[in-house]
Amino acid sequence: MAHDLACRCGTVRGTVEADSRANHMVCYCADCQDYARVLGRPDVLDERGGSEIVQTLPGFVTLTHGAERLACLRMTAKGPLRWYAACCDTPIGNTALTHRIAFVGLLAACLTGKPVSETFGPITGWAFVAGAKGEPKPPETSIGKVLARIVPRTLKARLDGSYRKTPFFDVKTGKPVAEPRLVSAEERARARAAADA
Repeated sequence: MAHDLACRCGTVRGTVEADSRANHMVCYCADCQDYARVLGRPDVLDERGGSEIVQTLPGFVTLTHGAERLACLRMTAKGPLRWYAACCDTPIGNTALTHRIAFVGLLAACLTGKPVSETFGPITGWAFVAGAKGEPKPPETSIGKVLARIVPRTLKARLDGSYRKTPFFDVKTGKPVAEPRLVSAEERARARAAADA
């Protein structure tokens, strides 16, 4: 079973294989919130400022159309690569800085066709809950619990070579398929102001 993936305008399309060990979670960190705002897409955040994410392996993602429209940015100099569809600024997901770390956190905003929970199960984790709007805060999921599901799979992909299957990197050169752009503090501030206006 696969889940459809598409940007808002339909230029970037593909599928994501069902993954019973995926982390279906919500992140409330400032970087995730600013990522949506910088793209002009605060509508992908929930009412408390959370980003619904499915953490899985890049090898499960297949882009069938529009891969050349992938673009990426970084919210901080040391932060992950944050991918989006340049055609309509739909956020796609977050990856590590290298293809050797097999990880992608796909935003539910690009997972279309049916409810995300039908494919990946219910939301089971909430991260960086101090950034959530309102009270009481959601229950915090320990980083250890999140890593316990991710790290073994990433290591296995490294050992068996499946890390090489990824739409986000050119595995021959090891470089991202799009040049990352570092977002300035000024751009982040403008995006926050625009979203809050």
